[in-house]
Amino acid sequence: MNQKIKYKNKPWEHIIFDKFFSEEHYKVLKDFPRLESGYERITGFRDAIDNRVFLNEDFCEKNPQFKPVMKFLNNDKYFGKLFNVNLSSCSLRPELIDDRYPFFHDVHCDHPDKALTILVYIDKDDKQNLASDLYTDKETHHTKLKWKDNGGIGWTIEENDNKWHGFNPMEYKGVRRILILNWVYDTDWRDKSQLYLDYRTRPFRFQPKSWNKLNDLQRSKKYGEYMDWLGGINHNDGYTDNVNPMKPKQENNLYKKLKAYILMCRRYRDENIDDWHKSKSIKITKQELENHLQDLQRLIEDNFKEIVKNLFMTKWITSIMMCFIDLGNKQQKLYVKKLALLFILNRTNLYRGRTLVTEDELTLSQQLSQMVKFKDINQMYKFLEENTNELKDILNVRP
Repeated sequence: MNQKIKYKNKPWEHIIFDKFFSEEHYKVLKDFPRLESGYERITGFRDAIDNRVFLNEDFCEKNPQFKPVMKFLNNDKYFGKLFNVNLSSCSLRPELIDDRYPFFHDVHCDHPDKALTILVYIDKDDKQNLASDLYTDKETHHTKLKWKDNGGIGWTIEENDNKWHGFNPMEYKGVRRILILNWVYDTDWRDKSQLYLDYRTRPFRFQPKSWNKLNDLQRSKKYGEYMDWLGGINHNDGYTDNVNPMKPKQENNLYKKLKAYILMCRRYRDENIDDWHKSKSIKITKQELENHLQDLQRLIEDNFKEIVKNLFMTKWITSIMMCFIDLGNKQQKLYVKKLALLFILNRTNLYRGRTLVTEDELTLSQQLSQMVKFKDINQMYKFLEENTNELKDILNVRP
């Protein structure tokens, strides 16, 4: 990253940026068509502007060129370290703005619902300096910053701070394009439509050494969250992946490999469901799929103990097995049924009835629907025998 920063302490602490974005990201913001926001009512504050443009998930789904930009911006750890502020309980509120005369921004301090503000200068039609104004107090002007394309300013926000700033009234031509980034507190900010909430674009460090020191429940939760973060359908905005489903073997840890295989199998399976799934499907031949499933089976067998230890209490065990149930050959389907039976038997404790009970309504409904098909226990056993013909020794039951 070529980003350059300078720490300033007058008239209050802030950071001045130069080359805030990479050239590629900056071009996305600069080249986006002019906004149709309404500036008919000018009050000195942005809440009077109509049709404001927030770069939320819906916006990025319609304009996918912004997704790499948002992945950079949603790095709360990077910006938190830069400004020495904890952003872990905050969400990003990014607003793209095309100011037009006679808009100005009255002198103000940011609301304490915000933890951090960064203002980036994107582009302008007028040659005048259209940068922000900083104040010592509400009445005392201190500095007019210098406009530099792809430059900007950032500062933290605290209750009762004195970081007065604005954009003083002046006549200017055309459009003043800026990007305002606020990190707002999740518990306080009400309008979630203004936020970019795609958690998969935030970094999630793989930390097995520290996770493996946790107790079983805590460790499983960490590995489960990491598997979820690695990819898949994210809310309603399509796929957000941190693995490459086309190249599972090239991923650099066991869990990335497993998730890549899961995503590959799901998308291959779903390619003919509808046009949306078809457009996202995995383009591999049936023979290539069979080779991938053989590789997945070897991966499971080579790492069986670790997979059971860290994923047994998560949904990802089932997701792995479904790859074979949905797409495997006869031997692989039988293999995974054997695995499933072993897992179920190990999860079941007849002295603790809860191991046989779920409160999930969908699961309960499906279980009942499955059971009412059988008129007696013999019919149910016959069904099991037909579907698990090679597992009698495990069941230790004879007809």
